[in-house]
Amino acid sequence: KDALFVEAPIGSNKEITINVYSVIGKLVYTETYTNNGQARRINLGTIEANGVYFIKLQSGAEQAVRKIVIDK
Repeated sequence: KDALFVEAPIGSNKEITINVYSVIGKLVYTETYTNNGQARRINLGTIEANGVYFIKLQSGAEQAVRKIVIDK
């Protein structure tokens, strides 16, 4: 519960920063880790409000952004 599993479409053994933004652009979660090619568990329990959020994965010039909906 309150977890999201993310597989980064970015090469293995690269440092990846995960940022989660509210729909109004407020940063609500951030984490940096080294990609090992497996899904990464993100604990979204600290996000209290339901709604639409954007998750951004970035490694150097590579990035991916996806929309997520939190409904607790």
